[in-house]
Amino acid sequence: MYEGLLLKMGERGNDGGQFFTPRVVIRAMVEAIDPKLDETIYDPGCGTGGFLAQAYDHIRKGLGDTITGDQLETLKGSGLM
Repeated sequence: MYEGLLLKMGERGNDGGQFFTPRVVIRAMVEAIDPKLDETIYDPGCGTGGFLAQAYDHIRKGLGDTITGDQLETLKGSGLM
């Protein structure tokens, strides 16, 4: 909902110098980088958290149904959850 409001505000030419990366671009970038559970994810211009959310989904999907309790705790503790 928040991103929808931001898009509407930007349509009026008042973007305040803010730029939002489309989800398809975020997804492609995360897939290309292929973050792993033991790596640090850093998004200095976090905004709405699109890169962090996509990185979490990517890592979680990569672990599949075989995820262990320790892996889940690591993912939770990473700040991506």
